[in-house]
Amino acid sequence: MRYFRKVKSKAFIRSFIFSIVKNRKKSDDFNDLRIIKYNKQINITGDALIMQTKTKTREFQSKTIEIDDSGTGDLVGDAFIGFHVLETGEMIFRGVPVGLYNEPNHKERKAMKHILEMVKDGLNALDFNKETDQVQLCRGNCFDLVREWFEEEGIRHEPAIVEGELQDAVEGRYVSHLKKLGITSPKLTKEAGAQRYFVLFNWVAKNLPQREKFVKTGFPSWGKKWREIAKNRSPRRNHY
Repeated sequence: MRYFRKVKSKAFIRSFIFSIVKNRKKSDDFNDLRIIKYNKQINITGDALIMQTKTKTREFQSKTIEIDDSGTGDLVGDAFIGFHVLETGEMIFRGVPVGLYNEPNHKERKAMKHILEMVKDGLNALDFNKETDQVQLCRGNCFDLVREWFEEEGIRHEPAIVEGELQDAVEGRYVSHLKKLGITSPKLTKEAGAQRYFVLFNWVAKNLPQREKFVKTGFPSWGKKWREIAKNRSPRRNHY
């Protein structure tokens, strides 16, 4: 907003600016606005002083960001991390390649390290401010390194059971990824659990030689139990 006034002294200018700022701070219309800075520019034209004051404002509001995962405990495919700003509804996603869950990467916790970097990247993309904002973080152990980093950085966070929009969106992102791999079972749903596990396992077992590359083979249960079962079920087991 601009203010113009013909004045005769700098003392009057200072008084005028103070009055403007004081009155604006009292106004209900600016309760949620913080004055970042104002700029005064004095142009001398003849005997007159023309003062132009520019006030820059930005909305000042703390954010709460939900963070959830999908696919981190599922047998097949990449995993995904979703971010949701509760106040605005904005969502963004980051991927975790399936190869990070294979040996020796899994033992070295490379997937968890990658998730930490993706959380840092996601928060940065959402202009997270640790002085004013907070995080609601899924309780899953895939975020163990993230929680450690939050503590080290003094980032306000709390454990959360993420439901609703973000859960639906991030699980949807994972299911879409699975369909692109060729999994078309009508039993494939956004709900994680035993049913989805066996949909994925049965798909792998139908052609283990070609599909094992999509499996998170670093999971201990795969090597100890499920790989042998899939091998015996596979109609192409004679390829081994």
